[in-house]
Amino acid sequence: MSFWITGVVHGQRIELDHDPGLPDGSPVEVTIDADSRGLEERKKRLLALAGSWESDNELSADSP
Repeated sequence: MSFWITGVVHGQRIELDHDPGLPDGSPVEVTIDADSRGLEERKKRLLALAGSWESDNELSADSP
């Protein structure tokens, strides 16, 4: 299984932003891709991208 999840490094530990849904003790492989942008800058970029979909009629709660 492979998926993308972000987190924050605290010494030798990485605190994940979301529960990965894996059993405790599961072996994983970690690839480090350090994000030099601050949290506020990343939030602004995400809101700008998501906001561009606001008036898209093809996206709705009923869409598959």
